[in-house]
Amino acid sequence: MKTTSGVTRSLSIIGTGMYVPEKFVSSSEVDKNLDRPEGFSLKLSGPNKRHVMEEGSSSSMAAKAAYIALKEAGLEPSDINLIISASAVSEQPIPSQAALVARHLGLSGSGIPAYDVNATCLSFLAAIDTFSDSISAGRYKHVLVISSEVASRGLNWDDPVNAVLFGDGAAAAILRTEPEESDLGIISSLFETYPEGADFCQLRSGGTALRSQHGMDKFLKGEKYEMDGVSAYKLTAKVFPDFLKRLLNSAKLGMDEIDLVIPHQASAAALDHLVSLLEIPTEKIVNIYGDYGNQIAASLPTALHIARTTGKMKEGMTVLLAGTGAGITLGGMVIKV
Repeated sequence: MKTTSGVTRSLSIIGTGMYVPEKFVSSSEVDKNLDRPEGFSLKLSGPNKRHVMEEGSSSSMAAKAAYIALKEAGLEPSDINLIISASAVSEQPIPSQAALVARHLGLSGSGIPAYDVNATCLSFLAAIDTFSDSISAGRYKHVLVISSEVASRGLNWDDPVNAVLFGDGAAAAILRTEPEESDLGIISSLFETYPEGADFCQLRSGGTALRSQHGMDKFLKGEKYEMDGVSAYKLTAKVFPDFLKRLLNSAKLGMDEIDLVIPHQASAAALDHLVSLLEIPTEKIVNIYGDYGNQIAASLPTALHIARTTGKMKEGMTVLLAGTGAGITLGGMVIKV
């Protein structure tokens, strides 16, 4: 059913939360650590600062963000019907990170289902898209989606062009079923993957492809994130403009009818390029990159939380959430809030 506002899947965001580690590292400190002149990391499109986790775990950060979202929604952990961990890099391969988060939330013995959705930087959007029909249909009344990333533990500082971009953090959102005739929810969503770019962004260790028995040097090298930024940019620049047109066409909206854009915070250069591509004023886009860097899957929900809590995203707005991830995967969603 499509409502008068164009909503095809009725749901609402009733709470959000974010958590970042107390420690942060400024661009000046990064420059010193790299023995480079002041301004070096900023010229590489790095943020002004990024948060870095020294102690704790990805799942503990996720739980802290979740508790904030639960408090705003007026819910207890036991009120949640489904927990989805939407992270690019989980704490460990098995069990699912969602199970670890559920344990942090004190849900042992509850039986509440908890599992993971991974679409790298787009995991948060992909999780919402994957379960939106079930939420809209009322199968799950309250769904907790959390993205948590400890990027700092997988960076290769011998490759500062990529390493300077990232920061640690977690963010959460609670989705609620709305009546079928509600004007709140998803108007349209679209995801596309171009696997010719599958090798452009890689973390090769941690799965079955590269094991310690293949040699520790190879294994340890594979623990560090690798990105061919030039190739990733070229492919994205080729396919992303038409992707956005298809997304807006499916929503039956023009860019002038979008009130706010919340993108994945890939880099300063990527955000500048998006503003140019969409031909929108800078105040129409949520840009938190300078204070947090690229938090991988946590970037988009962190930006969403900040937009909600600062009043930049207001009730009744039509909002575009979009970005790219490893794969190369493109994703976008138009929602009515």
